[in-house]
Amino acid sequence: MVYLIHGDNLLESFESLKNTTAGKDCTVFWGKNFNGADFKMAAKSLSLFGEAPCLVVKDFLKDKPDSKIVKDILDFLETNHLVYNLIIFYESHKVDLKAPLFQWILKNGKILFFPQPNKPQLKKWILERLQAENFSIENEALEMLAEGYKNDLWGLKNELQKLVLYRLDEKKINQDDLDRLSFPNEEKSIFELGDALGYRNAQRSLKVLAGLVDRGVSLGYITLMVARQLRLLIMTKILGLEGKKIVEIQKRLGLPPFVVQRLYQEAGSFSLDELKSAFSTLILNDAAIKKGKRLPRLSLDLWVDRLCFKPNGRE
Repeated sequence: MVYLIHGDNLLESFESLKNTTAGKDCTVFWGKNFNGADFKMAAKSLSLFGEAPCLVVKDFLKDKPDSKIVKDILDFLETNHLVYNLIIFYESHKVDLKAPLFQWILKNGKILFFPQPNKPQLKKWILERLQAENFSIENEALEMLAEGYKNDLWGLKNELQKLVLYRLDEKKINQDDLDRLSFPNEEKSIFELGDALGYRNAQRSLKVLAGLVDRGVSLGYITLMVARQLRLLIMTKILGLEGKKIVEIQKRLGLPPFVVQRLYQEAGSFSLDELKSAFSTLILNDAAIKKGKRLPRLSLDLWVDRLCFKPNGRE
């Protein structure tokens, strides 16, 4: 049987390769140093135990091999009925559907394609992985994981393993677990961004925002975390206006004392109407970005400028 496993979802394509070759002693060839004669010899040989060979050819098409080499291999596969062999062409990218090798395997073998999942698919992937461990996850935590790791399934897999071990007794993952264990560098920078926004420091806010973007943190995730910070500021402001002391606010929010102290100070830089308006504008802005009506980075920069602007000489 001849397989083609391809796509830029390297985690699932690698897992498919691993499952397909499980329990077999496979000879691996690399496209960059591919030797057709060695491949043919290996395909015709038997193992020490008289078994048909398992051959894996990695990234044969990635470096665009000479058409003569491709034709030679296709002729060999066509004329040698290697029905008991397991031959896998593994490509760490999406293969051109018009490629001769793709067309031949489409007719004579099996093709497994693994594209990067979109956000709904990623959420489903996370839920399926957790359900296999008899775990559940809160919606906000699910949203954060999907945003924070949408371009890194390997990292997401490792993160889920870590969270499962951490919550082995409760069997449920929540927002607090992610705050404690996930996104350590990003979490620190997000905190710095929230701090700078809270003190209406536009220059510092834009600098931290640029640093997050440069490190590959998605604007969707940044927006999600900023919205969370604004919600906390609004709740702190409301409780403060009700005359609640910091100790009482801490109990209501369930946050460490130093965090509540900073939120209390930052909330003093805004009126309640300003905070509510900023939150509403951020959500509407995010919706417009998702519909393609606004440029993501420019829109967020302008939102930061508007939030940090101090009307009427406010200090």
